[in-house]
Amino acid sequence: PDGRYVAGYGDGRIWVADRQGRLTGSLSTIARKYLRWSPDGRALVFFEVGASREDRLVRVPVGKDGAISGEPEVLLNRVPTLYRGALDVARRSGRVAVATGDAITDLWSFDLATRPVTAHRETSGTTWYAGPALSPDGKTIYYYRGDALGDNVYVRDLATGLEEALTTAQSPGGSEPILSADGRRLAFHRVINGANQYQYVEFPSRRVVTVPIDSGGSVTPLGPGGFLVNQSGRLLTIDSLGKYVGRIALPDSLPIASVAASRDGTRLIVVAFPRAGRGWAIGSMGVTDSTMRIVGTLPAAEPPPSVNWDDGDTVELGRWLAPDPRPSIWRMSLVDGRLTRITDLPAPCTPNTIRVAAGSTVAGCEVKDDRNDIWLFDVEGVTR
Repeated sequence: PDGRYVAGYGDGRIWVADRQGRLTGSLSTIARKYLRWSPDGRALVFFEVGASREDRLVRVPVGKDGAISGEPEVLLNRVPTLYRGALDVARRSGRVAVATGDAITDLWSFDLATRPVTAHRETSGTTWYAGPALSPDGKTIYYYRGDALGDNVYVRDLATGLEEALTTAQSPGGSEPILSADGRRLAFHRVINGANQYQYVEFPSRRVVTVPIDSGGSVTPLGPGGFLVNQSGRLLTIDSLGKYVGRIALPDSLPIASVAASRDGTRLIVVAFPRAGRGWAIGSMGVTDSTMRIVGTLPAAEPPPSVNWDDGDTVELGRWLAPDPRPSIWRMSLVDGRLTRITDLPAPCTPNTIRVAAGSTVAGCEVKDDRNDIWLFDVEGVTR
């Protein structure tokens, strides 16, 4: 509040720095993205990620020298924040505003070979789902599911509807599970004992392996061995033991929204965030040479698209263009960037969750229905 310090959160750490950019304090924690100062500047207030569907509103004291001088103190426990942790603190009174409610997410599957497209609602209820990842043959779907036991990875047979848990940890999940192009490894991020971790499931054994690296972000399996980590828009490569291999630098330092890898793990298709005067950039690049060729662009005004690669010379994009009533799937040529509209989807999918199975005509997506209210709290230690 006095303008002397700035606080932020990223990669599992709250930090405080002075106006010259010198770090004055930090704290390892798994938090939601909203971070606020108390009116007197003596504390930071934020939501710490909790197990299941509820978070904890906490405060951490900050000294006059900008140092974080203590552990998080729980102010409100078990708050359903719709996995966002949206809050604000009134600058004068310190009254806390919080967005709470139900985050309802369902998974849908589609048969793209039929006209009109056949849709099937795979899940129904108030449980949180994230994904999906489709097997190359289009017969199974993998996803996160959150309930009172925690967030875990599941597999569902699309023909029978049979659902099985692949993990059973009582801890919060992270990024959506991503399947390798050959269907042999399913990688995902989760929080274990308060630390960011990567795990993957091997098929057909279903063995769960933890990659020993404390890092956040989505993780994509690369071929038979390593992984690609999208860490706050930066691409890093690690091997199967969690050892840092290198960083993939993009032209103009473009931050990455999403990425898809080829079957052999040597090529990438990326969707880069738009910059001023530009749209979403669709690029093709190698993992080792780090050179990206811009294949095409999409308007910056549309929501983030998904990208799906079948190892050919085309990719499928999930998009939602105004004023269309529903999202659609497009095909883009990697040779000349030409766009062809393939089909419209009969469900209000979130565009960047649309997935197309590489070896079949099956697609899937998330459909979200967030219902929230704004609550005001007088909280001891924050409100004056």
